[in-house]
Amino acid sequence: MANTINNQEEINNNCNCVPAGNGLESYPFDNSMLSEEILTISETKRVFAVIDDAGHQYPFGIDEIIYLEDATLINLSNIMAYRNLTAISGEWKIIFASGIIGRDGRNYAPDAQGTPAEKSNFDNELKGFAFLDYINGIMYYKQSDAHADWADGFDMQGPVGPPGLKGDKGDKGDEGEQGSAGPTGPRGDMNVVLSATEPVNPQNGMIWIEDLT
Repeated sequence: MANTINNQEEINNNCNCVPAGNGLESYPFDNSMLSEEILTISETKRVFAVIDDAGHQYPFGIDEIIYLEDATLINLSNIMAYRNLTAISGEWKIIFASGIIGRDGRNYAPDAQGTPAEKSNFDNELKGFAFLDYINGIMYYKQSDAHADWADGFDMQGPVGPPGLKGDKGDKGDEGEQGSAGPTGPRGDMNVVLSATEPVNPQNGMIWIEDLT
């Protein structure tokens, strides 16, 4: 980690920030303030871009800026490689937005959760207490320490999305095992023919009985 600024007095002496207009400010620096191509500024303002000694402006990638609690680390290695520089020449300027980066906001983790009817069990909790109605997916916050002073809940889940596209037809499955034999069916009617002569056109299943009388 770069440590080019060592104390508050040095910070005040080095941070000659001048307004750049449109809610932006500039921070001038030169190569002597870099450590392994990293510039450390004891500010937590949102970095916008860097301007080189020729007036060319370059944006930063999201992974080139690290915001610490009381400082900002700016990695200039990619820009220097783009310019084929091993050291920056002259005075460059970091452009950043006016105003200090605020603290992280409150997360959505509830202090308690339960059914809608169970929310009243927490009516006497202090301001900021969060209750999640997990049946309906609604988060409630206490607006004050007063009894049952809940803010209007907000939905923690969005609307149901549209149906997805129909997928491709799957491969044909393996042939299943042969099923067990079914029950025996009822016996059919008998077709019995009694005659002295054999039938001319016998049908399947016909029984012929010769008449000898």
